[in-house]
Amino acid sequence: YTHELLSGTDEFVLAFPGRNMAGEALFCGTHSGRQVDKIAGTGLELVPGREVSVPLLKQAVANFEMKLCGRLDTGDHTIFVGRVVASHRHSDPPERLYTLGPDYELGYPAWSKQSE
Repeated sequence: YTHELLSGTDEFVLAFPGRNMAGEALFCGTHSGRQVDKIAGTGLELVPGREVSVPLLKQAVANFEMKLCGRLDTGDHTIFVGRVVASHRHSDPPERLYTLGPDYELGYPAWSKQSE
């Protein structure tokens, strides 16, 4: 569904979730927006972008507003290339959430100086 949405526009937002968003990230990554309203299902808050019409995730560590400047079809995937036109950092940024290991576990890497 994301591919379909990106194919129909020339702008998007790249948001980096915080460690405090693990449940929301798991929900969004395991449900299709075609069948589920992910915002209603998670309680995530949206805020308007400054340079694009796509909303930002208020709780994210950082949001990058992007203008699509290219795409590369590789057979069964498409690589979308964007140019950052605005960036936003959370005023009190939480630790960033990562996908770790072969089972795609959500967490925070031990090598980080911010790790607990």
